[in-house]
Formats: sequence, structure tokens, C-alpha cells
Amino acid sequence: MATSWNPPLPPPDPDMLELGHAGDGAAEAGPLPSSPWRLVAVVAGIAALGMWSSWWTALFVVVLLTCIFLHELGHYLAARWGGMKATEFFVGFGPRLWSIRRGETEWGLKAIPLGAYVKVVGMSNLDEVPAADEARTYRAQRFSRRFNLAVAGSAMHFTIALVLLAVLFAGFGERRVVGWSVAAVEPGTAAATAGLLPGDRVISLDGVPTTDFDALRAAVAPRPGRSVELMVEREGATVPVRATLGSRPVHSGVEGFLGIRPQLLEETGPVQSPPAAVGSAFVEFGRIVGRSVTGIGAVFSPSGLSEYVATLQGDENTDKRMLSPVGAARIGGIAGEQGVDQFLFLIAVMNVFIGMFNLIPLLPFDGGHAVIAIYERIRSRGGQRYYADIRKMLPVMYAVLLVMGLLFLGNLYLDVFRGLPG
Repeated sequence: MATSWNPPLPPPDPDMLELGHAGDGAAEAGPLPSSPWRLVAVVAGIAALGMWSSWWTALFVVVLLTCIFLHELGHYLAARWGGMKATEFFVGFGPRLWSIRRGETEWGLKAIPLGAYVKVVGMSNLDEVPAADEARTYRAQRFSRRFNLAVAGSAMHFTIALVLLAVLFAGFGERRVVGWSVAAVEPGTAAATAGLLPGDRVISLDGVPTTDFDALRAAVAPRPGRSVELMVEREGATVPVRATLGSRPVHSGVEGFLGIRPQLLEETGPVQSPPAAVGSAFVEFGRIVGRSVTGIGAVFSPSGLSEYVATLQGDENTDKRMLSPVGAARIGGIAGEQGVDQFLFLIAVMNVFIGMFNLIPLLPFDGGHAVIAIYERIRSRGGQRYYADIRKMLPVMYAVLLVMGLLFLGNLYLDVFRGLPG
């Protein structure tokens, strides 16, 4: 996922993927606060962010919240089309800022803008529902309706991404990576001592081609403290540069360290016709899905978690981690400053990643609900519907929530006090 503006991993889904729980008593009780001043305060907060940081950052926050809203709208529409009862649709968590009732659903905003939720009655066997509403519960529906509801949020993200990619190819052309160069040299490192400069292109290390930055990193890692010869392209000429690599601690001991940050060199192809743009959008969508799956696997692999812990302890700065909303907003601001096409591509990548992350097959993620629906379908025999007992899955769900909460706090700390990954 590396570009000069894009995070090594797109931002995680701050929505925590809640479809809600049964029982609409909370939605019915008490007066609904409808003061417009609370909504004005939210708008003023976003405007202040734009003036304090950048308008691109503020726009990214608005787009992110819009994508979260559309995610839940997918669940809501699937529920309504499936004949289910949805009693609440809120953006945010915590105290209610503003709400309005339309029909049987209360729509509104809450104070903590870290997600959204739709409350659909009867999501599991633990939910108590009035007898009159039982036929409209999630659990009472046939498999196809339950499965469609579970994956509707991710389907909405994928649709957003495909539309944005098609717009990019039809309106701006396809960006192609043609190489990479040194974006910055960290002071006091082997690269600084050897005289590497921003704009240099490292072609090889000890004869090993370094066509991309990952290849260079792979060549540097097993050589801590060793003297190596770099072939560097500088201002059209190729020059040899001798460098003595540094070292840094990692989970497995130490690895070589050069001390440069990369940037991709890209060129933009011609704009495409709408049919060609749609085809290219699907191809690029597939590539992003593959990188998202690889990224999620790297984050939660033993080595990824070990490097993450080391980063929290200050021993290294891994790129195998996700971003908090703060880090994602910063990346969004950087992307916007580099061009509308960069910004739109980041939004597309973000939506694919959120959609894939949502499909992790564990509760409370959407994928967990989908897997339960599939399991119930498999276990149902002879016209007798099988109902999964959600109580047996609660320990795993609580463990997942704990891990996600710790990751959120850790990523927030790193993004605020330690900078972006890389």
C-alpha cells in the first residue's frame, strides 16, 4: 500500500460493526432532544479542525463519517427490505446530541464520532422482544435475509470504492508506479553518513536489485553493521556509494538499518472511456482487496503483534499496524494536498479495507454474524430451523472487543505522540 501519501495500511473501521441489539424500549422512552444548537456545535467543531489543521483534513473527516453512515444505511436498507424492524439509526456513540423520529426509527447523532449503529430487533436468542414484533426480528428471518443484512455494510463500502475508482480512471487517468526514490534521509543514520540525498534512486545493494523499497529493506535487514555498496542513480548518473549499515532491535533480535524514507514515482496514463474505466476499476479493486487481506494478516500475525508491542515500548516503528482516526485524518490531509485524485484514491482504498475488515469472521464484526447465519443454515435439517446459542460465543466476542479497544488506544497514542507508521 505504499505511496508517498498513503498509509502502509488503510485506516481501520472505527465503526466496530455493531448491528445493535433487540429491544426498542430505549428508543421509545423519554423526550427526544432536538435542539439544533448541538448539531451546530458538531459543524463548528469540524470547521475548527479545518482552520487548525487543513481543510482537506476536515473534508476527510466528513467523508469518513459519510462512509460510516452509508455502511449502516446498507444494514438499514437490508433490514427494511427483509421485513425487519429497525428502531434506531445513530452516527456516533455515547450521549445523544440530536435526534428525530421518522416512523418506527429514531435517527440522530451522538457525542463520540467513532462509528455508527443500526438497532435491529432480535439479533440473537438473548434478545427479549415483544411477541407482536417476533415475526420482524432478525432471528426469525430466512437465511438469505439474515446473510444479506450481515454483509450489506461491506457491500456498501465495496460499491463506494468501485464508483470512486471508475471516476478516477475516467476523469484523471490511471496512475502507474514506475519506481521509487528517497523522500527523506534521517539524520545520524547510515544513509546520512554515506551522503544519500532526497531524490536519489537506490538501484541495488551489493548487487541485489532494489526495484522497490521492500526489496531494499529485505536486503538491508540481514546485514546489521556490515559495509555495503549501493548503486545510486543521481541526476541521471549512476554512482557507487559505500555505507556501513546501522542496526535496530526487532522482535527476533536486531536487523540492519539504512535510515531513508521512500516515495513512489508515478505517472498518469490517459483518461479512459466509461466502459474501460469500469473494467479497470474492478481490476484495481481486486488488487486492493489482495493487499488489504495481506495487510490484515500482517497486523495480526505473531511477528506483526510482536513488532507492534516493540513500537509501543519505543524500540522500533513498525509499519505493520493500523491507524487511529487521528492518523487517518492526517493521511487524508496529506493526500488532499497532493491532488484530488490522490484523495479520491485514498478514500477508495479506505473503503475496501473497512469492508474487508468488517468481514473478519468473529463477533461483533459483520463477518461474525454472516458466519453464524451460514452455520445455522448448515445445521438446519428437515425443515427444522437450528438457532445458534449466542451465549457460547460471548467470551470470544468480549476478547475481540478487548483486543480492538487496546489496539485503538495504542494506535491513538502512536499517531498523536510518535507520528505515522513507516
